[in-house]
Amino acid sequence: MRLQQDDGLVRAIGVRRLIASVVNVTIGAGIFVLPATVAAGLGTAAPLAYIVCAVLMALIVTCFASAGSRVSLTGGLYAYVGVAFGPFIGFLAGVLYGLMATFAVASVSSAFAGSVGALSSSAATPAGRAAVLLALFALLAAINIRGVGPSARLIEAVTVAKLAPLLTLVICGLFYVARHGQAQEVIAGGAAAVSKAAVGRTAIVLIFAFVGVEIALVPSGEIRDPARTVPRALFSALAITTALYLALQFVAQAILGAAMTDFASVKRCDTRRYAAFFHAILRRGVFLPPAQFEAWFLSTAHSDADLRRAARAVGESAEAAFAA
Repeated sequence: MRLQQDDGLVRAIGVRRLIASVVNVTIGAGIFVLPATVAAGLGTAAPLAYIVCAVLMALIVTCFASAGSRVSLTGGLYAYVGVAFGPFIGFLAGVLYGLMATFAVASVSSAFAGSVGALSSSAATPAGRAAVLLALFALLAAINIRGVGPSARLIEAVTVAKLAPLLTLVICGLFYVARHGQAQEVIAGGAAAVSKAAVGRTAIVLIFAFVGVEIALVPSGEIRDPARTVPRALFSALAITTALYLALQFVAQAILGAAMTDFASVKRCDTRRYAAFFHAILRRGVFLPPAQFEAWFLSTAHSDADLRRAARAVGESAEAAFAA
């Protein structure tokens, strides 16, 4: 089956670009809470859940790889269902998928606007949020109108920007673990006996961190040599995400230990007072995460003067927050 509107499309998405698209869609903000969530269910045996999910996802990826290599039509999942079961069933699948994508994009966009609002009071107003959302979608639309080439390059850049800090965290964490001799404890603890039910319950939650293949395959009509590109890209992306998840889980367990699942202390945090602290220190020229649950980072680019200035700002902002 071949649709006429696909005839004029430029097939510019190769293996590398499709891998970047799948990885970018799969790895989201949930990666920052995954280690604690999985450890809460399985303890030191948490990596088992990732392996179980990877095996399950391999079965799903095999189905998508088979369909994607045979049906090279724009629409991805919608096109696969339409070819297999007819246009009406394909239409229903397309409507349901479109609704899901609309709600998901709305949720992520709203969160993005909220983050911008935390940095700028003018963007925190209803009109400011609307302006941020309009600017965001206008920019993305302009890039898509220019064609698949610029869009694919943007996805590659965003994927690199997303993976770079995560890989830095893993590498630095592994050096820290090796230096302090904590690797043996994690490896020994990973052999702890856990029930199949516990692994299953945790895997049900974790499996959502592996989905995203179906989204990346929507522009299938622009994939070059689908029979070769789709299977290679999907399985490579699954291997990358699984390896990254396992590495982050290992580092988090080795460094934080039992403190990683200390949710009671988190619940006692005064979010209102931290908001006052955040805005106070931002006015003093120091940018920190807008939530107290996130980490602060230093780098060799910070000079002694920068550190002294930040230390003063922390003290002044803390006093302002407690006085608020």
